[in-house]
Amino acid sequence: MKKIVLLCMVLFSAVMLYARPLDYIKSGSYAYYIDKRYDKPYARGYLVFESDDDSTLLCTNTVDLSTGKSYPCVTSLITNEEGFIVFTEVSMQNLSGEIKNQVEQGLIDLLNFDTMYKNSQKKIDFASVLEDPWEGYSLYYHFSKLLPMFKFSMISYDSPDDEKAVYYARLFGIFPAKTESVSAFCEIPVSEFVPSDKDTSIELPKAAKKKVKMNGYSFNLDENWKLNKLEGNDSWWLTVGSIRDAQITVEPMPDTIKLNTLEAKLDLAEKWVFYIDSILPSTLKFWKKGQDIYIMYDVYDEDNVITTSIVGITSKAFINFSAYKDVYTQNESYFKKILGIK
Repeated sequence: MKKIVLLCMVLFSAVMLYARPLDYIKSGSYAYYIDKRYDKPYARGYLVFESDDDSTLLCTNTVDLSTGKSYPCVTSLITNEEGFIVFTEVSMQNLSGEIKNQVEQGLIDLLNFDTMYKNSQKKIDFASVLEDPWEGYSLYYHFSKLLPMFKFSMISYDSPDDEKAVYYARLFGIFPAKTESVSAFCEIPVSEFVPSDKDTSIELPKAAKKKVKMNGYSFNLDENWKLNKLEGNDSWWLTVGSIRDAQITVEPMPDTIKLNTLEAKLDLAEKWVFYIDSILPSTLKFWKKGQDIYIMYDVYDEDNVITTSIVGITSKAFINFSAYKDVYTQNESYFKKILGIK
């Protein structure tokens, strides 16, 4: 990808308008990313709104994680006749030095993300790692077509390995309307996530097998699982190290939600990501099983204890599974066999 080093700042009247910039991003969407490419880590936030004149309103928020200070920037975007994004009416604080460079870097990054997505969108499936070669090194984008914003969860340096991530999504969200959204976006607390050191792993004792049914779906469990009622639905809990080390429940699809096509399930899966509290976006994975869509992700509680969740979206129901992350990791093949996934 060609390195973009200049920010074009021109008047609306001087540019012929073409397709709306960032038209693949839902209006009101926002995301914060952790950037560890520099000596100091930064959080970089992006908020995108459609405007009524075929332009796009963009707010960025650059947070110096070493000081907690944030530096918002508001601008409009248009697309010129060559198809490139142009920044107009850029408004930011009176900044200088490294902080100004970092705020501008956020705008340059957006151009690079947009170019990478547009050049790669035909290659992006549920999980695609694509190389972006630069002089002397490569960046690897971890894409999924079901992810919000720029469609990637992380960027890794010189290797597709997750451990080489230098830029990764910290949170996603969406605002229903523009009213006070920019202020609310800039006030969202954001920091690097530090997981709890609490060990929730368990040793599963051998137990007799048993088959259970929940709302028309069968699962091969064992006597380590106990039946509980959850809002009128059967819910089975794995009870070994705690009262609920893991759980499985099947919730019937409400009559108001029609998921008779794969496209409808894909649309719901994409929306699901926006509304999950305390998700770690870099852990998101999507896949298709027949005509069903599965989502896997980690969430955290007020003590930063991590839970791994797997949600199956079918035409008839939501299949909901969750387990403490340590429990899931230690017994991954056991749970995958129960859920019938690879």
